Amino acid sequence: MANPAKDQTRELQRALYRAAKQSTTRRFHALFDKVCRWDILQRAWQQVKANGGTPGVDDETLEDIERQGVDNVLRDLQTQLRTKRYRSLPVRRMTLSF
Repeated sequence: MANPAKDQTRELQRALYRAAKQSTTRRFHALFDKVCRWDILQRAWQQVKANGGTPGVDDETLEDIERQGVDNVLRDLQTQLRTKRYRSLPVRRMTLSF
């Protein structure tokens, strides 16, 4: 049996893809509400987990997130995004020279 959340996120991806292909000049200004959707956050976690995601600038590992409870972390992130309190940590840029 297919996961309904996966189907909804995939359908959103397809709709956005079709709209972008239909008009190459189209701009998507209202995607923020999509990022905050519970099914999108869950799908993102599933993809990070499946890819064996590495810690980001916050040094949080997959195990750290699982220890805190994935749903707890995602709900907190969702709340921060919706209330516009989410602030990403700055990324340190490195210049590579060869």
